[in-house]
Amino acid sequence: MANQYAAQVTATQVGSYFVQQYYQVFQQQRDYVHHFYNESSSMVRVDREISESASDMVKIHQLLMSLNFTGIEIKTINSLESWNGGVLVVVTGSVKSRDYNGWRKFVQTFFLAPQEKGYFVLNDMFHFVDEELVHQTSAQSRDQTIPTEPTLSVSVALPVRVKSNDFQF
Repeated sequence: MANQYAAQVTATQVGSYFVQQYYQVFQQQRDYVHHFYNESSSMVRVDREISESASDMVKIHQLLMSLNFTGIEIKTINSLESWNGGVLVVVTGSVKSRDYNGWRKFVQTFFLAPQEKGYFVLNDMFHFVDEELVHQTSAQSRDQTIPTEPTLSVSVALPVRVKSNDFQF
């Protein structure tokens, strides 16, 4: 008899669930974000002319921990079924950082490769899309009511389970 709980999920469902999990862990338990990756993974972070890349678990962890993001707002999530059962996920949004005043727009692209139970991040590309700050604080805008606490738009209470070197999602 077939497993009654086994259900086919769409790329959109996988991508949406992954993004909720990933950014929640990134905001709340950054020490664990590298568990979404494995030894085959690679990532690149691009900010203007500066590019940083990592291709092993230690470097991926170090790069993730070095990011000084204090807030993340997700604007869009687009997912597409891809090669060999993988899922391509493109995320747009804004981040706030201790390194600059205001919010900056970004695009982040993930390739989620299938594994025995779920997926892992095989490739991760993060790129700031412009050089200007979004929601800049100026003398004129300080008088306006602007939320001082950044929000995580995808804040969803989801259980996070760390199993070996990967998250199950």
